[in-house]
Amino acid sequence: MDEAIFDAWQEEVCAVIERSGIKLNKDQHDQLYKAIRTLSKGDFSKALAKDQNGADIPDKLVFRENLGLMEAALRSVGTGENQLPDMSSFPNRFNVNGFQEFPGGLILQWGQGGTTSAGVTIQFPTSFRHQCF
Repeated sequence: MDEAIFDAWQEEVCAVIERSGIKLNKDQHDQLYKAIRTLSKGDFSKALAKDQNGADIPDKLVFRENLGLMEAALRSVGTGENQLPDMSSFPNRFNVNGFQEFPGGLILQWGQGGTTSAGVTIQFPTSFRHQCF
């Protein structure tokens, strides 16, 4: 180890002593001990308890804002109104004759078919809930 590391350690020790409110004194040899004792006696009564899993957060709205969480953090996942879409709830089939169902019920379908004198026939892979446009 070189002198740079010892200098860094000395700075670290001095910072702990000074932040505890003790004035550095080269003739006093228990300053670090006293600093650690002073700092460890802090008021932890307002600290959050791990076993509460956030239930002891006094202002949850401010806490969410500080985390940068927006309105979506309050929503559940699903297919109902005001829910975040669960995309697995929207069926699809990506084949030659395929479809994609979207939130709200819109179904987009495509396929190949044949033409006859009577018109065009396409067999869609799923039925429309209302009608084909």
